Amino acid sequence: MEIASIYFGLFLGLLVSTLTKVVQQTRSIWKRTRSLSNIYLYMIWIEAIVNLIFSLTTYLYLRGVIPSSLVYYFGISVTLWAIQTQLLSQIIANRVALIMVNRSKSRLLKWSLFILTAVVNIAVYCIWIPAHLPSASPKMILLNNIWERIEKSFFLLVDFGLNLFFLYLLRYRLIADGLTKYWPLFKFNSCIVVVSLSMDVLLLGMLSLPNPYDYVQFAPVAYIVKLHIELTMADLISKVVRSGSTERHADGYASGNHTSSRT
Repeated sequence: MEIASIYFGLFLGLLVSTLTKVVQQTRSIWKRTRSLSNIYLYMIWIEAIVNLIFSLTTYLYLRGVIPSSLVYYFGISVTLWAIQTQLLSQIIANRVALIMVNRSKSRLLKWSLFILTAVVNIAVYCIWIPAHLPSASPKMILLNNIWERIEKSFFLLVDFGLNLFFLYLLRYRLIADGLTKYWPLFKFNSCIVVVSLSMDVLLLGMLSLPNPYDYVQFAPVAYIVKLHIELTMADLISKVVRSGSTERHADGYASGNHTSSRT
């Protein structure tokens, strides 16, 4: 119970700074466009709010306030987790698409990621929930233990792959074309991706904790760290793009694609 309380307190501390960035970016986009009709804004707000609900309900469950039930596992725990994983993947993909000039390829990237993540989400509904019910058989529990490691590894590879592709586009499509102002963004992403990937590695490692549910309380911490990273990347991209008077204006992630490449 103590470790869950530590995770919950750490999450609340990170949530404050993350929500501050969300509000700042919302105000910035409103001031520049006089509109809040923006998919990126929807995603970051929903991600932050769902993450808060997920963290709070998980903590209450571990304290015994919320009883173990199919309704909790299905309607709250897994559903909120599925929303978070979908949104985080799409937020990262949106960052990558920002520097892709080929809109059909960027749409293909987002839809492919959505479908693959949805398949994993559905599998979790079918495996994770039955394995946590009182009637779970030893075989189902064993299957879930194996599947959870596969699922965590999947999101680790997705995070790594998207960030690697982003770095490739920066280095060989923008910087190689003479846009050297993107070097700070390239260097920052090269470093911060280690932090992002470490969250997935920690989630994998925590599957071996004595209480098999404790890692669920850490998940919101990992997700809020990833969201904070994406918000910081959005700020940096906006500053870099707007640093050149001859470049097109960018509103964080609000203004579409910006690149001279063919990717």
